[in-house]
Amino acid sequence: GNSITGGYVYTGTRLSGLRGKYIFGDFVSGRIWALELPERTEEHVKEVYALGKWPVLISTFGRNADGEIFVADFGTGKIYRIDP
Repeated sequence: GNSITGGYVYTGTRLSGLRGKYIFGDFVSGRIWALELPERTEEHVKEVYALGKWPVLISTFGRNADGEIFVADFGTGKIYRIDP
């Protein structure tokens, strides 16, 4: 990525395959990824999952009380929920 925007660990229920994974994105490209955080600091990340590329400038992520993750577009000011 060019300018990584940090996110959250997904704890929601709508995307069961992402549960427990850290979601983050790239401000410049609009790409979003997920990864499994290692249990110990001396371990390396084993796999990174590409979740797609969107025509947005990812400025921040948010998470609601249900653990669902949202992404804000700097260009339009819109907020999107990450959904199946």
